[in-house]
Formats: sequence, C-alpha cells, structure tokens
Amino acid sequence: MNFQSFLFRLKRLIIPVLRNPLLLFKIFNIKKILKALKSLSNIQVSFKDLKKDYQITTLFKTFEKISLISDINLNKNNFLIKETKIDDLEKKYLNNDNCEKLKNLFNQYGSDKTKSLLVYVYFEIFNNFNINSLFEIGLGTNNISVRSNMGLDGKPGASLRAFRDYLGINVYGADVDKSILFEEKHIQTFFVDQLNIETIKNIKSLIPKVDLIIDDGLHQPDANLNVILNLLDHLNSNGILVIEDIEPSFVDIFQIIEKIYNKSENFKSSLINMKNGYCLVIQKIK
Repeated sequence: MNFQSFLFRLKRLIIPVLRNPLLLFKIFNIKKILKALKSLSNIQVSFKDLKKDYQITTLFKTFEKISLISDINLNKNNFLIKETKIDDLEKKYLNNDNCEKLKNLFNQYGSDKTKSLLVYVYFEIFNNFNINSLFEIGLGTNNISVRSNMGLDGKPGASLRAFRDYLGINVYGADVDKSILFEEKHIQTFFVDQLNIETIKNIKSLIPKVDLIIDDGLHQPDANLNVILNLLDHLNSNGILVIEDIEPSFVDIFQIIEKIYNKSENFKSSLINMKNGYCLVIQKIK
C-alpha cells in the first residue's frame, strides 16, 4: 500500500470522529474503531478515489483492449468506403475535373475541407451516392471563446455554401454559436448544442430527413455519439453520416463504433485515416 492510499484511509477514519468526538467514548464503537484501524492496511481502494490522471489512463487503455476484442469478434468486411487511407482517395481523384471544382468552391468560400483533404471523402460520397439534401453541424465560428472554433479568420457557413453550389440543393446547418446563424438562398441554419441532447432532437422538427449529415462541430466522443444516437434515424434510406476530425487519442473508441455498425445488416461503415486524425463514415441501408 502506498503512502497516499494510507493517508486517504486515515482521513476517512478521522473525519467522523472530528464531527462527533463522543464516538470515542461509546463502548459499542470500540470494535468498529479497531476494525477501522485494521482496515488501514487494506490495499483495496475504490477506482473513483484514485488519481484522475490514473483513471483517465486506465479508461483509454480499456478502450484499446475493447477494440482488440471487437477485432476478433466483430470482424465483418462490410466497409462503406474501401479506401480507408486518405492518401489512397487523394490518388484516386488527383486531377479529376469535378473534384477540382469542389476544391475550388471550398477555397473560394474559406472552408478548410480542401486543406484537411476531407474534400476527397465528400467527392467519393458524391460520386457514388445520390445526395439531394444535407445537414452540417459546425458552421465554422470565428469566435475564439467557442471550442472547436476556426480562429479569427474563420468564415462561418463556408462549407455550406460550397456544398450548395456544387450539388445545387437545399442545405441546412447548425452551431452552438448563435451569433453566426444565418439564412440565405437554399441555406437555413439553427442552434444546436451537441452536449444537450434535446437541442439535437429538436433539429428533427425543424428540417426534413436528409441524405447526408456532417458532424464538424465539437470534436469529442460524447458529443459525436450524441449525434450518432439521435440523428442516424433522420437519414433517408442509404443516407450517410460523417464524423470529421477525430483525434488520434480517440481512435479506439471509433474503431469499436465502426465495427459495431459493420456487424449490423442495416448499416455500413468506414473509419478513414486522415493526415492528422480520422473520419468516420456510416451509411444507413434501410
């Protein structure tokens, strides 16, 4: 038992006595006190009482092990996109005129989807599936006090405008930053907080079912899972959900998600290795 654990147990023993000193003078409590003193040598400590850094490290290692277990038990090669490395998609569409058009639109409006190479993921989707409606979470706020912002030079609504012009469709967007919400030709935007499930559910009453949902908002697993759990059913048949900018430290979590959906008869999925992270793509078959 380390010194920190000993201090924790000693503190747990002393506090009740300090609150009520008469406990020491109650004969029927002597056995309890002796038992408590003996328990100071007990090496068992509740996980929630351990150091936070240790808890976090343990949880991440646990996700890694679960991912390995799922490799063995959920292996089903039902990938939606066969090229699971962005380099392969980039080579596939290098010098493609239509892909260049999409790149130029992203650049024109100030989106980072060309720089991040996500343009190739979307071109692969547009090239193989009918996308007649689209909803994107994360408009690209330039408010630096908002997490997952695009910096002071960010252009809110940039990718929505590029998608609208390239596909010639109605597009919808949402963001936690109410100050950047806007409406213009073939574009409507709404408030959503990905950590507040009710605001996500509320989107379904504001927009029709769509063919493509993009999560480019708050880049952390609980927020992404809220979108998956609450918006997959708002896709049309054969509709696609894309989770962008998954940090490498979270890859084990999303490998599990990919395999779970690939095991289902109703979904296909691919986890694409990007330059600085990952991108998860899920298709709703029915």
